Amino acid sequence: MSKADMCYRISGHFWQKKEKFLPLLEYLAAQPDRVQDIALLVGVTHSVRKLELAAAEIPRIREALAEIRSFGFGAGINLLCTTGHHFENGAAIPPDIVPFTDMNGNVCPGTLCPRQPGNREYLRKLWTLYVETAPDYLWLDDDIRFCGHGDIKLVCFCDHCMTEFNRKHGTALTREALKNCFDSGSVEDRLKWRDRWLTFSTEGLCRLFTFAEEVVVCKYDGLTAPGDIIICDSTIVIDAQCNGIVSMDGKVSIESTSVKVSGISPSLLGTTID
Repeated sequence: MSKADMCYRISGHFWQKKEKFLPLLEYLAAQPDRVQDIALLVGVTHSVRKLELAAAEIPRIREALAEIRSFGFGAGINLLCTTGHHFENGAAIPPDIVPFTDMNGNVCPGTLCPRQPGNREYLRKLWTLYVETAPDYLWLDDDIRFCGHGDIKLVCFCDHCMTEFNRKHGTALTREALKNCFDSGSVEDRLKWRDRWLTFSTEGLCRLFTFAEEVVVCKYDGLTAPGDIIICDSTIVIDAQCNGIVSMDGKVSIESTSVKVSGISPSLLGTTID
């Protein structure tokens, strides 16, 4: 790479107010070698939020994307929460969302399990809101991960995940029984069950990325999204541990599902301006 491209993600403290956003864009445009893409960081706190709160921002997002392009920048959206990072601002969290659950049955409010059918429908509606504003890309944040969700441990062991895991392996394990499989018996047996769970969890994240491709990149109710999906590098390489490959040409391949999300620049590192 002879020259890196740079994307700045701009928080709502700037882009929600035109009188603050336009001077910032003018300043950045005067330094064309510094930044090539501008992404709107949508979401204020680190928990998933009610759809009506996201919908209320859509008119301003449309305007802000047009303002970005008028200065010659690529224009995208960085969604702060897909599965949610941790609990914050409980009043904004959808009441019917099923949260991540660890093997001890502890939950993290403000997160969601992407296997849950109701949660997936929530994501479909959320992503579609943003797709309909026609961004160049939708950048998913690094909340899509197995750990780091507040005080709970590795996820997800909710009732739905346990049902799917048992169905796959022909078992009837409770969370406690599965925990015992992880921690007791021979080394070979413990590794066998841990490997089964890691594979199961990997498949769940890959299904989420496939679902995102279906909603964001492919046609949805007659709408064709103009752009691509950017998935934070830590999601693929570090947190997800899910056979993700980020190649030098900027393509992400998720081997277990053969999903290819293209158009991702490895140099879009995402500097936040708050």
